[in-house]
Amino acid sequence: MPSSTSSDSFAILKTFSYNSHSYIVVYAPDGVTWDAAQAQASSLNGQLTSIETEAENDAIFGALNGIGLAWYAESGTVQVGP
Repeated sequence: MPSSTSSDSFAILKTFSYNSHSYIVVYAPDGVTWDAAQAQASSLNGQLTSIETEAENDAIFGALNGIGLAWYAESGTVQVGP
């Protein structure tokens, strides 16, 4: 169970940077909808990530290594999440 900064049902697990962008990996133990994830990102003055290159994909999924489930959308339509 994460013991880091939390807000409602989200806990920040990890932060990292890639290509001049900052990323925050959050834990949502009760699952999360896209709208709730977007609202949480906005509350942190951010936005949900749009992966645009293979290198960015590798950096993000490398950072997620060992964390477990992640919410993502393939081709903007298929939504996969915890």
